[in-house]
Amino acid sequence: MELYSLVRILAFVHVALNRGEARHHSAEIIQRPDDVIGADCGKEIRVTCMARSRDEPKITRPTPDIEWWFKEQQESMTSQSRKIHRLDREERVKILVEVFTVVKSTLIIKDAQPGDEGVYQCRASNSPNRYKEGVNLYQHWKIEEAPVTNMKCGEGDY
Repeated sequence: MELYSLVRILAFVHVALNRGEARHHSAEIIQRPDDVIGADCGKEIRVTCMARSRDEPKITRPTPDIEWWFKEQQESMTSQSRKIHRLDREERVKILVEVFTVVKSTLIIKDAQPGDEGVYQCRASNSPNRYKEGVNLYQHWKIEEAPVTNMKCGEGDY
């Protein structure tokens, strides 16, 4: 079974088991990041995610924050993801954020390398408690994932 399929199944099981649990985020992801399969090494990869507040009227809650997280393909399902910062990996990876009545965030990877393969998470939240220590991630953040896999790097593709 592919890692990506397993991640989706586990996320579904988590949601099914916690249906009774109150959700504290009112953000919704209106454009999930696309999967990137077979990108060329050395080229630029762009992954975009858009989110907005679900509250009516939309003015009552601020637009959501969007964060990007990464886990290498070889890492196990239980290993921790790492937050991607605005300029990361020797400034090859950056995040462009545009805010209107929705938030559009684009993760840009310049000069893509085999080490960039993995699962990228778009996390959106406007919960006032989203940054408190020890909060349940799934209660305060809406999460969508996009794998970057099967990069084409010339001789002996990775």
